[in-house]
Amino acid sequence: MTNTKAVFAATLEDIKQADDLSFMAGVTHAILHGFNNSPPSVGVPGWVRFGTWFSEHNPWWPLLPRWVAYNGRLSWALRQGQQVVPVAILGPTCEVWSRSGLDRAAFVNHPPWLHLLWQAMQQAGAAADYLSESVVAQARAEGGQWRCGPVSYELLVVVGARRLPPALAEHLSELVAQGCRLVMVEPLPDRAVALQDCAAGDQRVQEAVRRLLAHGPVQVRQLAPPPWDGLLAWVDQLLNLTAVTRSVRFDAL
Repeated sequence: MTNTKAVFAATLEDIKQADDLSFMAGVTHAILHGFNNSPPSVGVPGWVRFGTWFSEHNPWWPLLPRWVAYNGRLSWALRQGQQVVPVAILGPTCEVWSRSGLDRAAFVNHPPWLHLLWQAMQQAGAAADYLSESVVAQARAEGGQWRCGPVSYELLVVVGARRLPPALAEHLSELVAQGCRLVMVEPLPDRAVALQDCAAGDQRVQEAVRRLLAHGPVQVRQLAPPPWDGLLAWVDQLLNLTAVTRSVRFDAL
């Protein structure tokens, strides 16, 4: 609850809703913590400009034990099983790094809807994980699924990755040839990451992508990015086109 729009004004309802969203994302162990970095002489609330006032002086303090019990019960129950996640998402990490360096805002906002994609997947009935290039590079094909350690995914969605390591692009092509399914959201990869031997690297990436697309729409689909105000409908269409298993199906989204 380190927000800047409602400093010290968050309600217990806000906290509960944010808690539920974290559980949906796969976070099953919450830790409530706080600190104060201002001297007593400045008074309450002090210099802190981020956060929520967890204090016995807060009007919802008497009800806090009910939320704590709710959180603890869900946390325990969810950790008794293994989350089922059919969709993996690979964002344009290399592309962002080449343009903006290690800027956190750029990583979550390029494209602007990337950080909301997992939530739209959840709202459409299918959970999703964000993966890194290093994890995907170690994936293997198993029964037509992307196997990453102990987790398997029915579908990998590559989002706007103009640059990829050539070896990773070729690895994707190999796993698709073994039956894995892939969605590539434009723009498609056509450049290598490193400047060394960049022309040869670019050619390797482009050839790997051509081999990918040659498998046809049953295994590989090429999609235009969604409109900003139509992400949920776009995700619903994506899941329908790829026949991803949904835990929940809604009559209308």
